[in-house]
Amino acid sequence: MEGAEWCGAGEVAGRLYRISWYPGWVRGSGRVRGDVFRVGPELLAELDAFEGPEYQRVRVDVLLTESGGTLPVWAYEWTGPVEEAGRIVSGDWLAESMGPPFQEAITNFGS
Repeated sequence: MEGAEWCGAGEVAGRLYRISWYPGWVRGSGRVRGDVFRVGPELLAELDAFEGPEYQRVRVDVLLTESGGTLPVWAYEWTGPVEEAGRIVSGDWLAESMGPPFQEAITNFGS
């Protein structure tokens, strides 16, 4: 994201679902993986507009993968209906949507 500073990979509590060509995160049991970015107020307003009314911006604690520390962040929670058949059990949208070759590349990255 232009104008954003990448802070690292992280995990939040919840479940991830395939809504359409995009994911939806809901709070709950399980873990969801993603990237953490620092953004300013203007970019945050743009993200609010992009996500639209189907998502609600909420405060959650993220576990930073590399350091093991926690950080309070804003996240967008899906407010629409979900189907359990669309659940992404791994909690990793990119790995799930890109398939096994992508998952293998992530696993072997840097080794």
